[in-house]
Amino acid sequence: MASISSLPKDVVLECLARASKHDHPNLSLVSTTFRSLVSSSELYAAGLLLGRTEHCLYVCIHVYPEPSPRWYTLRPTRAGDTKLVSIPSSPSDLPSNSSVVTIGSEIFIIGGSINGEKTSSLLALDCRSHTWRRLPSMRMARGESVACLIDGKIHVIGEGLGLEERHALCRVSEIVVFEGSMYGMAGRTKCFAYHAEDGSCDVHVPDPDGLSVWDHSYCAIGNVMYSCDYTGELRWYDREDDEWRDVKFQRPLRRPRLPRQFKLSDCGGNLVILWTESFNVISCSEITCERRNRNEIWGAVKSSNVVLTADFYNSSVDILHCQVVTI
Repeated sequence: MASISSLPKDVVLECLARASKHDHPNLSLVSTTFRSLVSSSELYAAGLLLGRTEHCLYVCIHVYPEPSPRWYTLRPTRAGDTKLVSIPSSPSDLPSNSSVVTIGSEIFIIGGSINGEKTSSLLALDCRSHTWRRLPSMRMARGESVACLIDGKIHVIGEGLGLEERHALCRVSEIVVFEGSMYGMAGRTKCFAYHAEDGSCDVHVPDPDGLSVWDHSYCAIGNVMYSCDYTGELRWYDREDDEWRDVKFQRPLRRPRLPRQFKLSDCGGNLVILWTESFNVISCSEITCERRNRNEIWGAVKSSNVVLTADFYNSSVDILHCQVVTI
């Protein structure tokens, strides 16, 4: 350890930048110096220069009968698959029904409820060192809201803000940022689009397949919006024809078995689907997508395996949030 400490700071930063980001939380335990470097903007800049940034998936899961949810990160194993690993520093009083947004290497947890009571708390998880910090509370307690980041600003939509009453919509269940606008899925069949540039808002029907928006999860990759329903059907939105089209596969995609227990996310340009294989088992598939012509997008399954098995007797799992952090 003394020999490493005696190296010039730039050399130590380059060594740390070459290490896998999954090892940074453990490296931060080596010494206070390493902890400071791991969470520094200098290490992030060194990683950018070396082209060593990574996309890391973080998932908030409530494993019942535990009293509160916990955050997990998806890590590769020696066997060549992936597993969800619990972040040991998760607060014991982490709110449920909160909204989350990612800025840089941090995940912000906004509001929610603790023991059934709405909270105005703000928490931040530093994904480089897996440390938490409490921020000044909001002026208003908010539960069951959703949040997103547009042009460097956090937008929170939901309980207590009045926007839903203005447009006669029910609770917002999911939100997607697509081409600079915020699309909120609300009620059973409605989707509102909020355009931050001019403050205008309009209502759409997001997916004409007969299912409610509660039966879908959405994400955007580049200029393409994707939708996945509880049967595992994957679609993409063709803006030119104003039509949802199926993503085509040469081999069948593994299907979720339980409704409303799945999340769709963008991870470094690939689609990631998390779903409950059974009441206490979560599986994950990573899918690459390729646009072969104007009307066709083809998907290929890069990996698919069980990533979490709850070990409590008579337990069940609830997938709450899925965030991708670039570190």
